[in-house]
Amino acid sequence: LQKKHKIPASIILAQALLESGAGQSYLALAGNNHFGIKCTDWKGLCIHKNDDGVHSCFRKYLHVNESFEDHSRFLANRPHYKPLFKLKITDYKGWAQGLKRYGYASDPNYATKLIKVIESYQLYYYDTAKETDPPKKIVSTPKKTSSGTQKKTQPVKKNATTKKLPASSKK
Repeated sequence: LQKKHKIPASIILAQALLESGAGQSYLALAGNNHFGIKCTDWKGLCIHKNDDGVHSCFRKYLHVNESFEDHSRFLANRPHYKPLFKLKITDYKGWAQGLKRYGYASDPNYATKLIKVIESYQLYYYDTAKETDPPKKIVSTPKKTSSGTQKKTQPVKKNATTKKLPASSKK
């Protein structure tokens, strides 16, 4: 989708993770809608849900890939998002701030949240990856902080061995 629509892969992935609660939201599970796109100018299937206290119509898809493709077309075909397409494909921070600025989400912290997801999961690697590159393995390793332990992800080096991390007792 990045190559086809000129939207950073990190932005697409981070929005899907954030908007769908990592694929666990009602819209994602019942409607394959991973981006929270409403029914405005939509002639397809619909699913209804309360959004900010208002009963709203959201787009529904038969397959997940339709949600990703529609999201890319949604951004590419809306004139108010056009300035984003002048940014470098690696400028995920500019894209995140622009999505907020141009009205993609009502959350005042939307850009900050997107950037945090991108950096936490190192999704920016996908902005420069070639289709022939093997996927990077990401492993979680604890990082000590002054307030305790915080999860941090790091790419695994080629031919490295990884330890299985103990299961978290928190739920």
